[in-house]
Amino acid sequence: MGRSLERILRLRTLLEEESRLRLERSVLEAGRIEQRRKAERQLASACRFSAFSLADSLPDKENDSSDFKPKQEEWLAAVREGELAARRELQLQPLMMTAMRSVEAEREEMLELRLEREQVETLLHNQAALCESERERSSQRNLDDWYAAALYRRTRFLAGRAAKQA
Repeated sequence: MGRSLERILRLRTLLEEESRLRLERSVLEAGRIEQRRKAERQLASACRFSAFSLADSLPDKENDSSDFKPKQEEWLAAVREGELAARRELQLQPLMMTAMRSVEAEREEMLELRLEREQVETLLHNQAALCESERERSSQRNLDDWYAAALYRRTRFLAGRAAKQA
């Protein structure tokens, strides 16, 4: 039974390690998606800031119409780029939710496998303790038998000697 439990323990350890690696991959993927979302959010914010800066520097249409068109196009490009970045961030939201669900599922699986491995370790430890206890009892029994046999031999020897002297 001990060899079987040792094999089961090795298998449980390997399964737990594999599950831990899958969890790490899921966490890395979720981190990449979150970094991408953060980058898109920062880009949208930078574009809004740029659009506001350009809006403040737009010349009046009536005063300088030659300079108005390029500045207006820059402002429009900044606004559009900000909208696109915000839209890309929103599109990443479902991916992030899926990645987080995957991380949670992988974490639950790893913890379940860890619990199973620890249970097998406990069984193996208890079995080893039981075997050790049985070995100690057997050793003590052998020692007690040896002393009992020695005492019996000694009493027979002394009884035989007393019978010869009488």
